[in-house]
Amino acid sequence: MVAASNETQPQAKPYELWLVIFLVALLAARLIANAFARTDLVFDEAQYWSWSRELDFGYFSKPPLIAWIIRGTTELCGNSEACIRSFPPVFYAIASWFVFLTGRALYGARAGFWAAIVFDTLPVTAFLAAAVTTDVPLLLFWSIALYLWTKLIERKSMAWAVALGLTIGIGLLAKYAMIYFPLGMACHAIFSAEARQALRGRRALVIALIALVLITPNLYWNYAHGFVTFQHTAANATWHRHVGHAWRFVQFLLYQLGLYGPVVVPMLVWLTVLAIRDRTDRRVVMLLAFSLPILILITVQALISRTHANWTASVAVAASILVMGRVIERERCVLFWTIVATNALATAAMMIGPALPAGVLPAKVDPFARTSGWKAVAAAVREQLGKDGYRALAVDSRDLAAELIYYLRDSNVPLLVITSNDVPANHFELTRPYRAGAPEPVLLVSRREQSSAATEQFTSAGFLGSKTVPGGGREGRTLRFYSLADFVGRQAGKTGAAPDEGESNDE
Repeated sequence: MVAASNETQPQAKPYELWLVIFLVALLAARLIANAFARTDLVFDEAQYWSWSRELDFGYFSKPPLIAWIIRGTTELCGNSEACIRSFPPVFYAIASWFVFLTGRALYGARAGFWAAIVFDTLPVTAFLAAAVTTDVPLLLFWSIALYLWTKLIERKSMAWAVALGLTIGIGLLAKYAMIYFPLGMACHAIFSAEARQALRGRRALVIALIALVLITPNLYWNYAHGFVTFQHTAANATWHRHVGHAWRFVQFLLYQLGLYGPVVVPMLVWLTVLAIRDRTDRRVVMLLAFSLPILILITVQALISRTHANWTASVAVAASILVMGRVIERERCVLFWTIVATNALATAAMMIGPALPAGVLPAKVDPFARTSGWKAVAAAVREQLGKDGYRALAVDSRDLAAELIYYLRDSNVPLLVITSNDVPANHFELTRPYRAGAPEPVLLVSRREQSSAATEQFTSAGFLGSKTVPGGGREGRTLRFYSLADFVGRQAGKTGAAPDEGESNDE
């Protein structure tokens, strides 16, 4: 048989090449935007950087991978904000390629191409690509795992099972939310015979054992530290508080529309309704298994107690593929351009916004205002430290601890945390508690209006005055300085105010 001529044979479009060009261009743009950003490290970022100075198999509130990544990044390019924030855009470019591979396997190259672009430009991804959070490595390994799961179903090979176990295990070292992926596998197996076949032949056991081996060092670290990370994770859910706050639930729903745009989440709901009526499309069943259970669980959490908007971030991978696969197959032009336009605006805003000079946007509406001013805080503390030869610096909140550890990283004065708790309430109380024998005199810096819980632990305590520095909003940040000496510790049976939880969004 003679092959058809080039004139009569349709030419396959080079989606792979187009996608590589797009991902590289967007990566370059994001790295340039990071270099020009005026935003200081926020609390979470400064905290993770401080962890990276003391590598371990676990930390108070998170597994260790984020610290390891930051340490590797800073070894390559230094400790500047731009360097520390340089790996998220790289990770998302790689994750987007795996979104393409999965989308191509399920819906074809065209749908995979647009799924990758949509994933890399979703509002939630645009935000996370400009910040250091544990969701960054989580989404990378989630996207790899979803592709490996697709291949395991197709090939039923032990090699794919081994690779999937490795990926899930590393993902758990990034964030415990990776446990949702095995949940997705289980949900898929309930409704899919081919998913059940993929887990037979000891493949499910191999996946579980490899993942368990990889997370074991972190489990042992938690055992050695009283399972502090798990206790923190449980406390974060706060099921004993905020029960039935309707406004918090409405906020959660609005945030989801903001994170994914006005089309993606409503389409997921609609496709769920269709799948309930007709489960013949195996692709829809599979992708819903890796998105819908997470949305349901976090939505229930929002009804019961507090949530953070980013807790649904792992939905982004499967949702991008499912929604764009449907939109491309059905040629839904209005939905297509709505998604593309929304994502383009979000991506542009997250690259341009942090680089705008202070004052261009009114502080009342500037979403980046709270990320500025920490350099000024550190400068004010440095000036006060130099006045009376203080031998130690003390704080009573974890946001100040994290920010001053980073922005005073060239200082030789040790930073310690004065706590009024019997049990450490954060990483710095665990690793830097003020103890008897610490060098004195001590400069205490506090953002509290009343710091008696800290000052009463010293025989000598003098108020030095306060200073308000710009940043963090319209009113700035007010620092209160105290000179302390003769530490006696907390009186038995006496506790102070609850620890300041800082400005964390990721915790």
